This record gives sequence, structure tokens and C-alpha cells, in this order.
Amino acid sequence: MSLSASANNGVPFVGTKYFNFGGVPAYNENYSLSINKNGQAVLKWWSCSSLGCDAKRTLYKGKFKPTIGYTIDGYSQYLKFEKNRVRLLDANGRQEYGCEAAMTGKNTPCIDRYSNPY
Repeated sequence: MSLSASANNGVPFVGTKYFNFGGVPAYNENYSLSINKNGQAVLKWWSCSSLGCDAKRTLYKGKFKPTIGYTIDGYSQYLKFEKNRVRLLDANGRQEYGCEAAMTGKNTPCIDRYSNPY
């Protein structure tokens, strides 16, 4: 599907992309977003540590929305999907900060570019 076709139906891409927001070196939270040409989307999340990875959880399944909310272990957040990147937002829709603080010591915004499936 061409980029113009993706733009016409409001999705940032068609296919599957991965992203994460950093974290501590021994622990990583991962996401995947799959969008088909009809605009149906599946958002999944899983965590990995030095001991291995958890089973993937489906956080959302339905028509693609530019902002998708979810709750994991009682903590609510939102993901805002843009053309080339995704932002992590808090329960009030504000930009989250500090996702890489454990690694960099900086309070940078939680933003990641999409990557292709591994």
C-alpha cells in the first residue's frame, strides 16, 4: 500500500511495527502495533528481562485510533500514534517523561520511532 493510501484512511502505516520507550538495561517493555489495510488494529505488549520474555498481552483490538488507551497492572496510559513515531502519554493525556532516566539520567520525553519486525 502506498503512503498516500495510508494517509487517506488515517493510519500511520499498514503492517506491523515495533517500539519501546527504553528503561533499565535488565528490563524492557515492548509493544507491537499491527494495522491492516482496512484500518483494523491490534496493539500488543510484553516485557523482557535477563530471565526471558513474558507472554504477549493484547491491549487493544479494533478500528485504528490515533490515541489508544490501556491499563496494565492498574496503571493507565495512552499511546499517541504519529506518522513516524509514537508518544507515551499519562492517564490525563500529557506527555510522559523519564522513560530512559535509568540509563541516561535525563528526563527526556517518552517517544520512540517505529521499527520493523525482528
